[in-house]
Amino acid sequence: MTNQLGEILGQTISNQQDMQSSLVQPGSINTYFLFGMYRIKARTTRCKVESRTIGTAFILGHASNAVLGTSTLGAGTMSGWSEVETIYTTQELTSAGKESIRDWLYAGTETEPQYLAVGTDNTAFNLDDTTLGAELDRVGTARRTTDITNDKKAILTWEVKSTDSSIIGNTAKEIGLLNASSNGDLMCRYVITDLAMVNTKEYRFTIDIELEDVSEGQSLVPTAGLNQIRNWLGAGTANDPTYMAWGTGTTVPAAVDTTLEGEQQRNAFSTERNHLSFTYIHTGILEEDEANAQTITKSGIFNAAAAGTLMGETKFAPIPKTASFRIQEEDYFTIV
Repeated sequence: MTNQLGEILGQTISNQQDMQSSLVQPGSINTYFLFGMYRIKARTTRCKVESRTIGTAFILGHASNAVLGTSTLGAGTMSGWSEVETIYTTQELTSAGKESIRDWLYAGTETEPQYLAVGTDNTAFNLDDTTLGAELDRVGTARRTTDITNDKKAILTWEVKSTDSSIIGNTAKEIGLLNASSNGDLMCRYVITDLAMVNTKEYRFTIDIELEDVSEGQSLVPTAGLNQIRNWLGAGTANDPTYMAWGTGTTVPAAVDTTLEGEQQRNAFSTERNHLSFTYIHTGILEEDEANAQTITKSGIFNAAAAGTLMGETKFAPIPKTASFRIQEEDYFTIV
């Protein structure tokens, strides 16, 4: 970690604690430097494949079931969903998937996984995959349902209808999640058992994405912060981090925290940027005339100027704040 921080910052001080306990003078403004190091593990943990029989329903415009019109499912009965297989293999997101989370943290405008792609290649999954091996087609948000009721987990489900003639009639061997109807970023990919997709059935594919804080030291992404990323993954409706706050609390950061203990001041980020492959960086400044006569011991990351969601929290050695210096903090969010 120290080597990585040195590479990122180009600093000559050997570790973070030295920076936290040393007052340095860049130019004419006394500046006290702090660093927060946040790490978020993002994994797919389940891929479930289901099917159901159309029963007495009929299809108009399908090559095998009718002769006229656009493919449309007519009235009739449908059976319940039956499990074909469930894969509990835990996989990292692709490199592109990690970068998508990083990009959302940075700007809040990145598109969440909206499309399920189905393909016919059973080449083993690789973190550097950017496409399916042999994509047939994709289904989008009209076929998607999401469940974001569980902490730190997004459950994403798509249906493939018997009328999806570009997919039906083929043997599916792979599926993946992407954020565009064509091209886009492949966020995850599963190789499934060969599935002969026939026009007398419909198919349902579910993928779970789970998030975990794996920050080191006394930095932590609380559950509330991870749930903001979950909300984005599941529905595209979430607010990215934009503000930094400083407080006087003394308790160790905990996953259940939703506010910054003893908050004294909150300011908008002064800078934001992406750096390296999966790391997002922002800087906040507590000015010389702010929070004076307070002993600053904590910082927090929020997505609003007031209230909002606590998305990160760091505890550090006490700093008796005076008008003789400002505090500049740089936080690193890395997706692993």
